[in-house]
Amino acid sequence: MNRMRYLAAICILCLFVYCSSSQKMSYGMKHYIFDYNNQAYTIYSYTLQDKVGYNLLISNDGKQDRLKAKDLNQDGVIDTVITGAFSLAEAEQIYQFGLEKAQSNGNLENREITRWYETEDPDYKYSVQTYLPMFGEAYNNFAVTEKKPFGKTFLFKDLMADGSLDSVIIGKTVIASFQPLYENVLQKGINDKKLEKQDTYYYVSLR
Repeated sequence: MNRMRYLAAICILCLFVYCSSSQKMSYGMKHYIFDYNNQAYTIYSYTLQDKVGYNLLISNDGKQDRLKAKDLNQDGVIDTVITGAFSLAEAEQIYQFGLEKAQSNGNLENREITRWYETEDPDYKYSVQTYLPMFGEAYNNFAVTEKKPFGKTFLFKDLMADGSLDSVIIGKTVIASFQPLYENVLQKGINDKKLEKQDTYYYVSLR
C-alpha cells in the first residue's frame, strides 16, 4: 500500500463531498465512508480556506469503544488514537486504505499551503512555513539544508511563532546553533515583504 506522506505537510489532504448538483465543496466539514475488512469507517475532514484543519477516522459500529483516531494537520498520517483497542499502526493502515479509496474515487484533494518562504546564503538553503490550525496557536517550521554534496537537512519547530526555536523535528543538532540563523531569515523575510510581524509573532504572508 502506498503511503501518502508529505514532508513538513507541504500538501493538505482534504476530502470533497458531492452534493446533489455534483459540485465539490472545498472548505468546511466533509466526510467519506468506506469499508475495510467488512467494517464501515468514515473519514471526517475539517478545513478552513487559509488554515490547516484536521481529519478524523471513526469506525461506524456504534460501540462505545469504537475507533476514533486523528490526523492533526491533514498530512496523511494518523497522529493519535483517541479511543478504541487499535494500535497507531493499525489505525494508520485503515486510514491509508480510506485515503486511497477516496483518491481513486475523486474525493480527495491535495491543497498546497501558501504560507511558505524560501531563501538561501552561501552555506544553507532555508525555508519557513507558517501553520494556522483551526484550534490552538499558530506555529512555524524552520528547515535548513546544507549546500554541499550529501548535505544534511534539519527541521525545527517554533511552537508559538514568536521567533524562538523550541524543538528539533529532523536531525541531531543543538537548537542554539541555529537560533541566530532563524532570526536572520525572519528579518530577511520581513525585508523582502514575504513575512510579517504582528506584536511578538512572525507569520509568512499569505500568497
